[in-house]
Amino acid sequence: MTTFAIWDIDNCLADDTHRLPLIDLTACDNEERFAKYNAAMGGDEPCHVDLFNAVAMVATPVFFTSRPQTFHAETVAWLQRHYRVCANRIYMRAAGDKRDTVALKHHMLVRLRREFAYSNCTIVAYDDREDVCDMYQAEGVDSMRIAIHDSNIYVSCPLGCNHFSINHLGA
Repeated sequence: MTTFAIWDIDNCLADDTHRLPLIDLTACDNEERFAKYNAAMGGDEPCHVDLFNAVAMVATPVFFTSRPQTFHAETVAWLQRHYRVCANRIYMRAAGDKRDTVALKHHMLVRLRREFAYSNCTIVAYDDREDVCDMYQAEGVDSMRIAIHDSNIYVSCPLGCNHFSINHLGA
């Protein structure tokens, strides 16, 4: 039986604090809102390295991130540089995917289970968002919320938008 540990990246393994001012809270389009923020990801410092290394001794790391697929190479290089892992199991937001983060990561979980025969694997998950951890729990996946800073900045939607940002507020 295979054991997987799902890891979020931003605000979980990567300290993105320096990028937060780059989020354009006036933009309704997520790609526009997070363009500068995503472009600066290479300067993130690693966090929770000891926890990651301990878990990696007993579970294969898998990465679920809302980062756009266009940043795949940079994300993989960052993970290799700071966590010394081969990030061959990384699930990222496809171009044009407008789903909120909970729906996106649920889809990623379904893909992982389909690819590795759900009955033949154990999964644990680490994420900075309580709503994502709640989804994992509802799906029978043990999860732990680990965050470097408050994650509410990711779910703010400017006045006048008729939709939520990448994430929904559950209201």
